[in-house]
Amino acid sequence: MLPQQHPQQHLQQRGSNQQQQQHQHQQHQQQQHQQQQHQHQQQQHQQQHQQQQQHQQQQHHQQHQHQQQQHQQQQQHQQQQQRQQQQQHQQQQTCRPRAGPSLPLKLCLQHLLSEIISGRLE
Repeated sequence: MLPQQHPQQHLQQRGSNQQQQQHQHQQHQQQQHQQQQHQHQQQQHQQQHQQQQQHQQQQHHQQHQHQQQQHQQQQQHQQQQQRQQQQQHQQQQTCRPRAGPSLPLKLCLQHLLSEIISGRLE
């Protein structure tokens, strides 16, 4: 019984030793690989962080000017709309006493509407 148990234990010990050595070797490669990736990520993170800070400051300055420009454009656009509304209002007042041009305008508008509805004018 003893000689049979001893070779089995010896084979199990040799097998476990080989597995442990292979396992340590794989862990060692993984640790080196993770350290290289980690250093690479840190370098990228520092570069991205500096670029983001500079880029955000520039964007903030540009956005502030851009908002002011949009605000001026909106004011000008509102003034133009008010002027157009006033002009249309004056034209309607001057055209109301005259009954002549109203019929051709109605016919022209009906013709345009029929074409738009039929899909001829896109």
